[in-house]
Amino acid sequence: MSWKCFYKKIVIKNSMKKFFPSFVFLCMLVLVGLFPTGSRASIQTLNITATKGNASPSTITVAEGDTVNLSITASDDKYTFAIAGYGINETINKGKSAEIGFVAKQSASFVLTCATCGKSASAGTLAVEGSTDNNSNTNSTNSQNSNANTNNQTDTTAPTISGITVAESESGTATISWSSDEAAFGQVEYGAKTGSYTSATALETQATKSHTASLSGLTADTTYYYRVKSKDETGNLAHSSEATFTTKEENKTCDDLTCEEGETCKLVDSEPQCVADEEIDAKTCDDLTCEEGESCKIVEDQAKCVADDEEAKESETGKVIISSIKTDQGTYTANDSNITLTSGSQITITGTAESDSEISLEFCCATTRYTVYAQKNGDWSFQGMPPLDAGNNTIKISEKGSNAPAINIKFTMVDQADSNTNNNQSVTGAADANKHGGWVVPVIIVGLLIVVFSGVMFVRQVRR
Repeated sequence: MSWKCFYKKIVIKNSMKKFFPSFVFLCMLVLVGLFPTGSRASIQTLNITATKGNASPSTITVAEGDTVNLSITASDDKYTFAIAGYGINETINKGKSAEIGFVAKQSASFVLTCATCGKSASAGTLAVEGSTDNNSNTNSTNSQNSNANTNNQTDTTAPTISGITVAESESGTATISWSSDEAAFGQVEYGAKTGSYTSATALETQATKSHTASLSGLTADTTYYYRVKSKDETGNLAHSSEATFTTKEENKTCDDLTCEEGETCKLVDSEPQCVADEEIDAKTCDDLTCEEGESCKIVEDQAKCVADDEEAKESETGKVIISSIKTDQGTYTANDSNITLTSGSQITITGTAESDSEISLEFCCATTRYTVYAQKNGDWSFQGMPPLDAGNNTIKISEKGSNAPAINIKFTMVDQADSNTNNNQSVTGAADANKHGGWVVPVIIVGLLIVVFSGVMFVRQVRR
C-alpha cells in the first residue's frame, strides 16, 4: 500500500468519525418527516334524520380534531337541534335540511326537539374519540346500560302515565300524547260511550317514554271517551283513568241558508245568518238604527242589532277571561297589540272560565285545535305553539257551550336571527385539520438539503 492510499484511508476514516453521527441524525429526521407519527385530523360528513321526535342515528362518533360537516333533515315536523358545549342551536323547518359545521373537541350530548309531535326532547350522543372526557362518558354509559339490564330482570312495576294532552284538527282526527316514567309500548282505546272502547290505535312497535297516537275517522261534534295504555318491555301494563274530548262541529257555510230579499248571508260566530243589507255596512252603532226591544252590539267588528233578552242571556253565560300571555319576548295582556314571539318558541296563556268548562284554542293558518279544561276554581292554562309562518297570526279562544263571543289574540311571529357562528367554526375546523400535516414538506426539503451539503463536504475532505 502506497503512502497516498494510506493517507486517503486515514482521511476517510477521520471524516467518517466526524460526519457519520450528523449524517445518521439527518437521515432519521428525514424519515420522521416522511412518516410522521400521531393521528391526523380528517373531515367527517355525517347525516342525521329527525322523524317522530327521534334522531337517527342517535350516536355519532368522530375523532378529536376532526372537522364535522353535519346535515340534519326534518322529515315530518319542525325541529330544533342543539349541541351542548358547542354553541349550536339550529331550527329546521319541516321537509328542510340544515348544514352545521364544527371541530370535534370533546364528547357532548345533542338534543332534538319537535314542535308539535307531542314528545319531549330526545337526546343523542356526540362521541369524540381521543378526548379526555370520552372515557368517563363511556364508563357512565356502560354503567347506565348495566343498571338498565338489572332493572329489566327484576322489574315488576307497571309504568306511571302522566302529561296526557289532546290536540284536535278539522279533518275528523285527533292526536293524544302522554309520557311514561320508563320505556313502554303505548296504545289508546276510545269510543262514543263511557266505558265502551270500541276502537283502539295500533300498539307502538318501539318502546319509548314519550307516546303519540293518532285517531282518525271521528264524527264531528261528538264526545269521545278514551284511556291510554302503556306496557313496559317486561309485560307490566298500566292504563289511565277515563277522559273525554269533543270533536269540532262541521264547518257551516252560507250555502246551507237561503235569505230573503234585502238580506245577505253572513257568518256570525261561525254560524250562517241572514243579515239585513243595511247592517252589513254598519261598522259602529252610530251607523245602525235598531228597533224597539233591540240594542246595538259590535260583533266581530260589525254593528249588529241584538234583542235585549238575548243580550241579557249572553251576559248570564260563562265568559273566558285572559289573565296573562307570556312569550320569549315578554308578558302581555289580551288587549296588547304588540305581542311577539320567536319562531320555534312557545306561548303560555293563563285565564279563568266556568268551573270544569272546556276551553278551545284555534290558531289561524294552522289546522290544529287545542283543548284545555278549567279546574274547579275556574283557572286554566295552555302552553304550546304549532308551526306557523312568520308574520301576523291570531289565536281564537272560546268556551264550549258559552254564548260569549270568542277572544281573538293577535300576535306577530318573528324568525330567529341568522348566526354566523357555525360558518366560523367550519372555517376554523378546516384550518385545524390541515395544520397537522403542514410541516411535513418543509422538514423533508430542509433535511435533503442538509444531507446534500454534508455529502459535498465529505467529498471535499476526501480529495484533500
